[in-house]
Amino acid sequence: MISTYSRIGLTTLTKSSSSLTTTTVRPLLLANFTRGIKTIPQPPGYIVGTVNDAYVPPPPHKLEGSLHWTSERIVAIGMLPLVLAPFITGGGWWCFDFN
Repeated sequence: MISTYSRIGLTTLTKSSSSLTTTTVRPLLLANFTRGIKTIPQPPGYIVGTVNDAYVPPPPHKLEGSLHWTSERIVAIGMLPLVLAPFITGGGWWCFDFN
């Protein structure tokens, strides 16, 4: 395969020297890449156990559990009068009043 650079004369490497560098550099790159792969042995597909194992729920967290959702409900109920007040008093239709 002829590269674009060799067609316009920008390369200085001959065919023999370029193939020499790729054959010496490629094994070094592969050796560095494969060295880090085998450091942690893991099961195939990261699957631990079987389908019939019991479900282990995550540990409870204070901000992600029922206390958090209870406080969300309290805030939502507290905002209901603020949301419903314009509709009850009749002041919520200003955007439709074209006169």
